Amino acid sequence: GKSCRELFLSKKIFTLTNLLIYHSSIFVLKNRNLFPQAQHEYFTRHKSKLTSDRFKMSLFKNSIFYYGPKIFNWLPVENQVKNSDNLKGFKSELKQILNETSFY
Repeated sequence: GKSCRELFLSKKIFTLTNLLIYHSSIFVLKNRNLFPQAQHEYFTRHKSKLTSDRFKMSLFKNSIFYYGPKIFNWLPVENQVKNSDNLKGFKSELKQILNETSFY
């Protein structure tokens, strides 16, 4: 079968994976207080990354509280945008990133 990837990219249609990335990232940005940052005193490149609680049950690994910070940290969005409260700018940049790549 032929891949639909090119069609998704040319028509700027989000795949289900892209929709999950988009909405999860927005949820994390809007609810940053629910996701703590790395807790250490050193100035490392990972200091600003969000952490997810370590859940003991595998059921919670399907929760946005587990995968949300992982997706958010993975985003190649500039740190200034990720750390700001500018939701409109964040959405715009995120859409641009996701329109360039169709994730499956």
